[in-house]
Amino acid sequence: MKKLIVTLLALIMLLSCASALADVTPTVYEKEGISLKFEDVQEASPNYMNLVEFGIISREPFISCLYLDYYAMDKELLHELAENFDSYSEEMQGNIQQLTMGIRTNLADVIVTDVQDPDPVIQMLFGETPEGAEVIEFGQFESYHYFVVTLPGYEEPEDYDSFTEYGMDPEEVREAYEGLRADTDVVRAAFVERLQAAELFAPVDPQAGLPGQILSFETTDIDGNPVNSADLFRNNKITMVNLWGSWCHNCVGEMSELAEIHSRLQEKGCGIVGVEWEQKPIESMVDEIHAFLEEKGTNYPNVVMPLGNAVFTQVSGYPTTFFVDSEGVILTVPISGALVDQYESTVDQLLSGKAVDAFTDAGTVKNDSGDYRVIVYNLKGEPVEGAVIQLCDDVTCAFQMTDAEGVAVFSVEQKIYDVHVLMVPEGYAQDEGEYKTLDTYSDVNIFLEEAA
Repeated sequence: MKKLIVTLLALIMLLSCASALADVTPTVYEKEGISLKFEDVQEASPNYMNLVEFGIISREPFISCLYLDYYAMDKELLHELAENFDSYSEEMQGNIQQLTMGIRTNLADVIVTDVQDPDPVIQMLFGETPEGAEVIEFGQFESYHYFVVTLPGYEEPEDYDSFTEYGMDPEEVREAYEGLRADTDVVRAAFVERLQAAELFAPVDPQAGLPGQILSFETTDIDGNPVNSADLFRNNKITMVNLWGSWCHNCVGEMSELAEIHSRLQEKGCGIVGVEWEQKPIESMVDEIHAFLEEKGTNYPNVVMPLGNAVFTQVSGYPTTFFVDSEGVILTVPISGALVDQYESTVDQLLSGKAVDAFTDAGTVKNDSGDYRVIVYNLKGEPVEGAVIQLCDDVTCAFQMTDAEGVAVFSVEQKIYDVHVLMVPEGYAQDEGEYKTLDTYSDVNIFLEEAA
């Protein structure tokens, strides 16, 4: 393993940054409808591994995910680096972050869903089944199906000889990657074995009860000046509260677009408030954060995450976005993930007085077909033929019926359209949902329930 670490250290300047160094998975994992004895998986390798809860991606149909992270470094060494992180030079801190990303891989995704056939769910999550992946159903509880998608882990370099450019022996690098694959094969097998022996129960949505609650907090801005939520919300009809951190890749990726959305929301009497959580003390990052916000063109207030807040502690991932009224009443289930296309449309629906269901549009994914496609399934994952689909812009609507593959195709220009199921075939309950395309050609996946 030392040879591997040396190899990867030599490559760190080519790698992306990462941050999570803390061990957060308990010996027994009890979330997502799974009671898993994770300590048995951890015994498969002395290296660091962690279960990451991605949370509920879609509620109709129900889709929830978690994934297994594996690091090719002894967990004691990794913890030592984490504990002493603040004492290292800025250059060393950057090197450690790059190193931890370079030795990290995702070995398996666990999907909990009320859809029987995993294929349409995997299409929504990945676009297509990842090469080298295997899909295993390891259990069922009531209407919920439990799948694990095993992933190949570390990808083999295309050209080992190219490593000579960095002063490394190609054969030593090859041996290092072979060792990685052997390690990950053992851990992956142990994980699948424990999943198959896990106790299953109906998954609980921790955020389902948030709408109607009051979001209230007192904190400071980046410079330490006191701020309270009442002052932030009272002048907006609706406020988007975006939880983020500079360490979070997806958070950073949407920042510039949030600035554009904020400008448009202001014209509607609404706005955005950023709530920032950092892994280092905020006092040590004031100049760095100001420079970052200026670079991203951020034009809305940002405050420091108030620790222990009853609402924010229910958030399982970053970014997460809440929508509140002028009194701080939470109006929808929060959106988890950097789903920029949904933010403004959610505000518009709320302003129009329409009820907004708990949704993330997990069923909308980009495609390369040159058309917009609406694909309709039943809850068994089977295509539904004969559903009439309506696709509308601000001027007109188009109508198509789904074919034997459950697909309705619309050859129209690229922009965001509203999608409705106008009629359903006999045997299915009418779907009253409001769906949207992306602003690029995309598939909108819709699941119909059978009639009562």
